[in-house]
Amino acid sequence: NEFFKENYAIVYKEQGENEDLIRVENPKITPIKINRAEDSAFFQEIQKIESLKVDPVFIDFEKEIKVEEILGRNISFVENKYSEIAQINLLFPIGKDHHPHLEIAFTLMDYLGTDALSAEDIKAEFYKLGITHSFQVTNEHTSWMLSGLEENIAQGLEFLFHYIQNLAEDQDVYEEVIATILEARAYNKKDKGK
Repeated sequence: NEFFKENYAIVYKEQGENEDLIRVENPKITPIKINRAEDSAFFQEIQKIESLKVDPVFIDFEKEIKVEEILGRNISFVENKYSEIAQINLLFPIGKDHHPHLEIAFTLMDYLGTDALSAEDIKAEFYKLGITHSFQVTNEHTSWMLSGLEENIAQGLEFLFHYIQNLAEDQDVYEEVIATILEARAYNKKDKGK
């Protein structure tokens, strides 16, 4: 009432079986007769165009994927010759099988700031750099992806490490994230598709 005045509609959702449901019989489908013996003029023109032969290209992974050892770790990389976008994938051999709350921890990180910056400030800094980051937690692995302008990727990676090392805990945010997860689970239990 405060924002929409008289220009709104309210829908109340009730759960359960609808006893007043009216069933409508499905209409009969009229078959379409297709003349498969003749071709259209357009199709005949398309048929006259000769297609170019495409030879397969076999990638030599030894040449294309370069591996260097940095700080005792093997780093594999492929040069992007087509755009100014770079991507870094950090892979960790630990997943939900190793720690069942790992995915919740990563989800929680989206809402936490550091001792000096709020969560919104963190997002703004990544935005200024033209960098996005995301994660995926599987049963056996965790991957963290950083993507954006190649000229800023090193600065983005440095900022990501600073962010991780200086996370500030916040009990209110934690309780809010857990409540949201539990609410989603309760909703999913009522969804027939799930």
